[in-house]
Amino acid sequence: MKTVRLLVVLAGLLVLVLQTAEAATYAKSGYMEQTGTITNAGVSKSQNSKLYWKDKRWRMETLVGDRLMITIGTGDAIYTYSPLEKKAAKSKVNTPSIIEILVQQADRMKKVKGAKKTGTETIRGYKCEVYTLTSPDKKATGKAWMCVDPKLPIVLKQSVTAANGYSEVREIKTIRLNASVSDDKFTLPKGTKIIEVKAQPKAAPKSGSKK
Repeated sequence: MKTVRLLVVLAGLLVLVLQTAEAATYAKSGYMEQTGTITNAGVSKSQNSKLYWKDKRWRMETLVGDRLMITIGTGDAIYTYSPLEKKAAKSKVNTPSIIEILVQQADRMKKVKGAKKTGTETIRGYKCEVYTLTSPDKKATGKAWMCVDPKLPIVLKQSVTAANGYSEVREIKTIRLNASVSDDKFTLPKGTKIIEVKAQPKAAPKSGSKK
């Protein structure tokens, strides 16, 4: 269970992570692309992602094998869109910008029990601080290379290796900060069927239960 918990933490942390001391330094728009390989039970699968953002709006395209899934955030809603089915699930939720979300994820990664800064390395010409994580049962380890350049404070590479044969490596290949991003990136294609996902109502207290 402890091994699974570590894997969930690392898998849930997108490698597309920006972090900086002041919100004023966040890029207001941009584009990033990452490549990744996941190996499980001897079978390897590619997982590539593209992220576009402009102020509070963002779009993430994730290609797992040959299946593409698109997620669009508008600040007050999130759409999960399947191009193959031409359907999108809409969840009404107020969210901060994608950069702020990723900053929070980066902060949580550093605070994971057992996370240690073990040194520095250069990745693609950028100096990075290397963080390592080891599960309490010693059956899984992870590493993250976080760039220390104030103009590019992102995780450039991330890896996970487990004793059960599972492994994962993700790396950002393309970064364009403050790039021009078309508004079309944040709209769904015409004809898309939108399904409203309503929040689950709270269960009513049982008769005789204490308030």
